[in-house]
Order: sequence, then structure tokens, then C-alpha cells
Amino acid sequence: IEGALTTTGVLLPKLMVAYTDHTTLADLYVNVLDIQDPRIGGDRAEGNIVHALSITDLLIQWLAILGPVLFYLFLIGFVFPSIYWFIRVRRRGWRLMGRFEDLSPEFTGGWAFNICAWMQDCFKLSSLICCLPSRMADTWDAVGLMPYFVGVRKAFCCWLMY
Repeated sequence: IEGALTTTGVLLPKLMVAYTDHTTLADLYVNVLDIQDPRIGGDRAEGNIVHALSITDLLIQWLAILGPVLFYLFLIGFVFPSIYWFIRVRRRGWRLMGRFEDLSPEFTGGWAFNICAWMQDCFKLSSLICCLPSRMADTWDAVGLMPYFVGVRKAFCCWLMY
């Protein structure tokens, strides 16, 4: 094939015969401007042929796909927990550990909210989507199981593996 491509006048008549004999005007959906001899890119002697796809193009393509996912993981793992800590956890002066008698009876002995209660409250829904590791870490911190940011790290890993 390389010999047919580099030798002038070998492939061109065959292409013209194939074009004129095996096509009709019904098959023609492009305008043929000119038929030229084929060109080979790169240095044939060294075997270096120019490739159509470069590493930069491949990285840009993968970054366009993975960029939003990585940005969402950055928000979930770092930005939202920091904001949640600043707004809610930083102000809390006490933990629930050892203070069970201070809780209202309506919150003891059962669930405080139904499992589908998040569908009725937009704030709970958005905090479930955006702040799930933060809320889990807040609960673990309030109960006294672990500090908040250790809980964020463990909840984020748990959420990521799920």
C-alpha cells in the first residue's frame, strides 16, 4: 500500500474508476473540490509518523470529563465541611455525651424524624446532597465519638467508597 501511495499515477486512476463506476448522483452528498496525491506525515526513514491525537488533547478530554467530578469531591470533602464547621460546630459549647437527661423526651427512645422527612424540607435535601460527610461528622462530634475533622475524613472516605 505504501508503494501505491507514494508512486504517482497508481492509486489515482483506481480511485477515479471506483468513484465513477460505483457511485451515482444519489450517493453524492458532498461537493468534491479536488483529488490530490496522498501525503504521508512525518519522517518515513526514521519511522516517526505524526499522530492525530496528542497527549495534551487526551488530557484535556479527560479533564473535561473528570473536572466537574473532582470539583464536586473537593467541595464535599473540604469546602462544605469548613463552612459547616464555621457556621454550626464552632459555636457549640457542649457535647451530648453524658447529657442524655438534658434531651427532650420527644427526641429520646425513637427517631426524631422520619426517613422520608428530607423530601419535605428543601434545606435538609440540599444539606444531604452537599454536606453528607459534614453532617455525619457533626453527629459523631456531638455524641463524642470523635473530633469533627477526623469524622469528616472518615465520613468522606466512607461516602467515597459507597
